[in-house]
Amino acid sequence: MYKAGAKIETEVRIVERYSYSFTLSFLYRDQADFARMKKLTGDRYVNAGIPIPLSLTIFKLDANGQHLLFTKEISEFPTYAWGGSIDKKIVDVFLETGQYAIRVECLQDIPELQDTKMNFVLVKNYRK
Repeated sequence: MYKAGAKIETEVRIVERYSYSFTLSFLYRDQADFARMKKLTGDRYVNAGIPIPLSLTIFKLDANGQHLLFTKEISEFPTYAWGGSIDKKIVDVFLETGQYAIRVECLQDIPELQDTKMNFVLVKNYRK
């Protein structure tokens, strides 16, 4: 996800009506890589990290096709967890039960992230 136009697309089935966090998880290999990632992704309090321009689009799927539920472009979002990865929350969205199509797209080249492994994560937002 370091090239403009790169996309992550997936379909998910939500079984519980709840608020869900959409997150990018940046994986690091060792302490040196952790230090590099921390400079790029920032920390909770002082450094916001480099801008990571993304768009997130969520479609609700049903028998009649797909219906746009949510779309947002964002480039700065908070760092909120560590433990083998540095996670940046894109947004929290309340989802009803059902099927959804999700697309995350990189909006511009980010060469600093070229050698970085990332995961897109969707989890229940237990923090209220």
